[in-house]
Formats: sequence, C-alpha cells, structure tokens
Amino acid sequence: MQRLPLDIKIRMSQQRVRDWVNEFGIDGVYVSFSGGKDSTVLLDVVRSVYPEVTAVFVDTGLE
Repeated sequence: MQRLPLDIKIRMSQQRVRDWVNEFGIDGVYVSFSGGKDSTVLLDVVRSVYPEVTAVFVDTGLE
C-alpha cells in the first residue's frame, strides 16, 4: 500500500468512508478530532465526501 500513488490512497480512503456511512448512516458517523496532523487529514478526507459529518473534540486536560 505504501507504494501506491497518493491519489489512489485518497480514493481508497474516501471509499472506506462511504462504506462506513452506508453501514451506520450519516447520523452515526463522527470524526474524533485532536488537532494533530493525522486527525486533520482524516477530517479533510471525510468532509471531502460528506461535508456535514460532525467533528468531535474533547479537551481532557491530560496533554
């Protein structure tokens, strides 16, 4: 998978998001957002397909 071009990886990720929404419905899908680079990329990929998906941030005070 690491050798695949970036655009292929993005399309595969978008398809996984679509599959998840098809399984749980748009109201059953949220993105846990920490503000780090990984969660920022995930939120961008998810919202490129479903802009209305809710991002959830919880400040635990532990960091």
